[in-house]
Parts: sequence; structure tokens; C-alpha cells
Amino acid sequence: MTTPVLIFLNREASNDDKFRRINELFDRTSSPVPPFLLHLFVGALAKRGTPGTVIRVLEEYSAKPALIREAIDILAKTRQPEAAYGTGEYFLDKLPFTFGQRRDIERILSEIAQDTGDTDRQIKLLWRRFLQSSNFDYFREMKSISGTRWPAELKRRLSELRKQGNDGMTAVVLAAEGEKEELAQLLEKQDDIKQFQLYENLFLPEDREFVQNRYIGLMTSYLREHFGRQASAFVREHLSGLLQKDESELVINVIRELIARFADRPSLPEELAELFPKSKRKAILHAEKL
Repeated sequence: MTTPVLIFLNREASNDDKFRRINELFDRTSSPVPPFLLHLFVGALAKRGTPGTVIRVLEEYSAKPALIREAIDILAKTRQPEAAYGTGEYFLDKLPFTFGQRRDIERILSEIAQDTGDTDRQIKLLWRRFLQSSNFDYFREMKSISGTRWPAELKRRLSELRKQGNDGMTAVVLAAEGEKEELAQLLEKQDDIKQFQLYENLFLPEDREFVQNRYIGLMTSYLREHFGRQASAFVREHLSGLLQKDESELVINVIRELIARFADRPSLPEELAELFPKSKRKAILHAEKL
């Protein structure tokens, strides 16, 4: 009965006299105010078209995320969608909701966006979910809803990620959209071999030279900071994956370049030779033709 009772009590809250009674009741009640009275008061504020005040009142209860979630739910159920949406969006980024509470709020906001036909809100919510989960179902749905606006929307979202310095998710989106040129430029700025290996398949075999140059650059940077057999073994381990992709020529070119650059590392040729059968090791290490 909570929802219909609140709807009934707040139906005339736009009337100054009715609102004054609710306001006085809330003001005179000792803290913490019972949930029903809190919902009645914020509902009355929403009815009077002051959603910003709703947020300010609920901020006093930030230590109780469950109560905030319930208030958002009640606002939606009592036909105050704008107040519910604004409040939910505000507190999602402010409070440590549990996974279940967060999902409930996101569901409420999504339903409001769909019911009102607000595609901008739908896209914003899907983008939030995608960033949190990396679930491409949200990404594809966002793209579908955007329709012909997608190129502009994609550009805006990528710009947002770059401003945040979120290179990881920027790379994910660029790869998903097949933007190889921009992805290559991003990867060239990073000194993370594991990050690069996530995307190397996109450049093989058409852009084999790019992959080769990145391995040389990344392994060179690593060897400048790390020494000994353990460092050499690190290089061997990261080149072994390319051999499994039948990229032996690329691996040989990388090996020869690294050995030339780090001629003072006796363990380097020894470790890298382990990648190949004994019959080929001498030719590889001495830059002879196989």
C-alpha cells in the first residue's frame, strides 16, 4: 500500500498549504526520519518541481545507500520520473552501492529513458554499463539505438575516454570498430607488451612490418631496464606466441635486431635460440639465410 498512499498524499503537494503541512511534519520529526516520511517529503518536493532539492535532502542520508536506492524506486513508482532519474544518475557516481543496488538503480533509469523515448539517456546508460562490464552487448545496443548518429556518437565517446586518459578502453573501442590506423597510433605510444599482444592479430599478416617494429621497440625498452638471463627469458617467452601464429620470419627479424642492439648480453642469443630447432639456431643467430 505504500505507493498508492504516497501518490494520494502527494497529489496536492503543489498546493502551498498542503506542502507546508508535509514540510512541518518532516522538520519536526527527530532524526533519523522514518523512511515513509522521508519518501513523502522528497515526493512532495518532486511534485513541486524541485528535483535539485530532492538530491540535497537525500545527501543527508548518504551513509545509507539502501535508503537512497529505495527513495529512487519510490520516486519512480509514484510517477516522478524526472526526479527519480536525476537522483539516480547523481548518486550512482557518488555512493558505494552494492552490485544489486546499482543494478536496480540502472534498471529504473533505463525504464524511465525507454518510457520517455529519450535515446540520449538510453545511450548514456548503455555506455556506463559497457565501461563497467566490457560487455559488448551494451556496446552493440548503444550503436543500434544511435543509428545514423553513431559516427558522431563514437567520436564523442572516444574523445571522452582520451580526456580521462583511459587508453585501455580506448583501444577496446577502436579495435571493435576496426579503426586500425588510430589503434596503431595509440599502441605506438604505449610501452606495454601485454596490451599490444591483445591486438596484434588485427595487424597480422597485412601489417606485419608494424607488428615487427613494435616488438623490436617494446623489447628494446624492456632490455634497457632489465638485465641478466631472466630478462632474456622474458623476451623469449613473449616471442614464442608469434611462432605459434606461424610468424617465424617476423620472429627471426626481431631476434637479429635485438642481438645486434644488445651485443653485450651473452644470455640473449642463448635464450632466443631456444625458440628454434638446433639445426637452425646457428643460421638465425649469425644472420645467415635459412
